[in-house]
Amino acid sequence: MPRMMPSTPDDNSPSAELSSEYVAFKARLDASDMWEGMNATERLPVILETFAPAEWFGEDALPTLACYRERPPGRWGQIKATFKGLGGNPFDLEKAVDTLIDLATAEQLQSSILPEHRPCLTTLDSVTTESIEWLWWPYLALGKLAILDGDPGVGKSLLTLTLAACLSQGWALPDQQGKLTLPIGHSGTTLLLSAEDGLADTIKPRLEAAGADCQRIVALTGWQSADPESTQELPFTLQHMVLLASVLRSIQPRLVIIDPIQAYLGGRIDINRANETRPLLAALAHLATLHHCAILLIRHPAKGGQGHAITRGLGSIDFMGAARSGLFVEQQPGRPDAALLCQTKNNLGPLGRTQRFTRGQEGFTWAGVSRITAETLAGGDRGPEPDVFLETFFWLEQRLEGGMAWSAKDMLAEAELVGYSKKMLYKAKKALVVISRQTQDGWTWRLPSLSPTTPVSGVYDVTGVTGISGESDVIRDAAVPIEGQQPATPDIPKTPDIPDTPLVYTREPELLRPNVRRVPETTGTRDDARNDGICPSCHHAAWVIFAVTGSVCLDCGHCQRPEGGSSTP
Repeated sequence: MPRMMPSTPDDNSPSAELSSEYVAFKARLDASDMWEGMNATERLPVILETFAPAEWFGEDALPTLACYRERPPGRWGQIKATFKGLGGNPFDLEKAVDTLIDLATAEQLQSSILPEHRPCLTTLDSVTTESIEWLWWPYLALGKLAILDGDPGVGKSLLTLTLAACLSQGWALPDQQGKLTLPIGHSGTTLLLSAEDGLADTIKPRLEAAGADCQRIVALTGWQSADPESTQELPFTLQHMVLLASVLRSIQPRLVIIDPIQAYLGGRIDINRANETRPLLAALAHLATLHHCAILLIRHPAKGGQGHAITRGLGSIDFMGAARSGLFVEQQPGRPDAALLCQTKNNLGPLGRTQRFTRGQEGFTWAGVSRITAETLAGGDRGPEPDVFLETFFWLEQRLEGGMAWSAKDMLAEAELVGYSKKMLYKAKKALVVISRQTQDGWTWRLPSLSPTTPVSGVYDVTGVTGISGESDVIRDAAVPIEGQQPATPDIPKTPDIPDTPLVYTREPELLRPNVRRVPETTGTRDDARNDGICPSCHHAAWVIFAVTGSVCLDCGHCQRPEGGSSTP
């Protein structure tokens, strides 16, 4: 505290009065004498009323001012206003206070770590390698966080409740061909946290419609005080992480659904600040690992709805950074009853194909897979007319469904009839990687086969025993050769021969119809190449070929060149 004595008036003069300077000094002197015994609440009025602006930066005032930097609300603003009224710069004061707080925090952290605490170190040679176990390959892994984004009303909650129903009954889920062949393993419990849908009027009716065993669906709706006389139920948030951990220990779920995540963050967490959301996400990830369950977080998308698929969700990008799998649901253009489930991120394996599902009066129905990518659907590759492009894309994909070759001329005519331009049709054709072949009757288009993508041995565990030996349970297309193996001939019922039938060659066994005859696997030279499956370009035949009524289209699996060597239109 300053000790300089100002000039004092002559007390013997009857007309003398104490000057304002002397009054101020007297107050400051008294404050200095009592300073050590005062707390911050008692010191603050003295600083505001008696200290000069320069003295606010001294060791007597600055620590006291730092006590009011963040609380109570509004007090710091009043302090800055007072300082500005005295002629000081409030920004300089705030910077000095923040610097003091940072130094004090660093000093406190250092003193708390050493020597009472010690670091935890692990040498990697002591770590036992573990396989990833999947609840639904490659979308949901056990022991990991996943996140699901989507607009309100598009079907996110319906999808998650369907997953819970399948888990409760142990039913299979769609594979990468869209077939219900992926076993989910033994039936399990789902823990549901839902802040938007009612249990009685929405959630349970949907579960019953999906055929769920509702005894295996548990909803966490809140918490009560330990006082036995208290009946008030308080809302649950992730600030009560210890309570969530106790629930997981109690019911041991295989799937946890938090819908939506922003409703459970708590009032003090800013969803857009990674330093505030990351501790909660890290705690959730730890619980998922500890209790070996998949935790699925539901989010609404950010405003705008365009851009990269991985950044479409509301809040900090750290949500997607913490999740090991990123998913989003989008309504299929032109189909108000259909939606698409896309995967935008997978840290544990390849990205999964886009799954289709429908929702309507008959409930939820899986509807196969689509070749559209997450980026294309989200808007990154759609161009200036995204809605028209997507409608054309799905129209062409559905029109060519089945793998048969169709006349390009007919495709252009049909597209024009339903209102799709030639330019947009060719753009959709390119996005679908449609195979063009020139035949004696003109150009044909067909979709490429979906490669049989399956979980590799030792990674997909559905029985509780690490690894699966032998072939996967996923049904393979027997006519598609597996790398390192000779293709096998599928067991297909024979049909009556159709004489003088023009040929379309394809590897898809499921495309056989009553008017189809099979051409046996053969080898030979060009002289033998009639209807026996010999490629006229490379004279190679080491695959199964089928003859279908229609125009001629030869697809050689060896050289991949169209008959005649003509260019694609």
